[in-house]
Amino acid sequence: LVPSIALCVQHSDTLRANLNCTVATACHTSSHTARSRDEISRSDVIVATHGTAKDLLQHYPDVLALSNLDLMVIDEAHYAGTKDHNYATIMKLFYHTLPVGLRPHVLGLTASPLINAKVSDTAERLQVKLGELERTLDSKLHGFPEELADCRKDTKESIVYFGS
Repeated sequence: LVPSIALCVQHSDTLRANLNCTVATACHTSSHTARSRDEISRSDVIVATHGTAKDLLQHYPDVLALSNLDLMVIDEAHYAGTKDHNYATIMKLFYHTLPVGLRPHVLGLTASPLINAKVSDTAERLQVKLGELERTLDSKLHGFPEELADCRKDTKESIVYFGS
């Protein structure tokens, strides 16, 4: 699941170029015909915008049902921390209502797990927000381990001035 059509197309193209399986792109314009929905339902991998995924889950469960997925990857997963976002809606209405054994694994990807965090938020409040995100995604948050920080490549920083 991705938040934009541009990312949907980009990820679909990348997966098609690197995987030996069928990849469907499900975004607003590519899921309105019976032919495109049939292609989506027969694909090994589906890359969808959150809005299209929600529509397919609501109106075409024969095309897309979470119980038929092994893995659901959510790009920009921090949006699931916003209760009115489609990611949160998908998780609430379609994921958490499934018996545990029928749920797909969830991999949420984000560079910024806290959305709408305020400078005035206490450490405890931030922990509550992170816990809510974990519960929504039925996942555990993991970051870059500090013990690997020294493994990063040394970079040389320089300033370049351009004339006007």
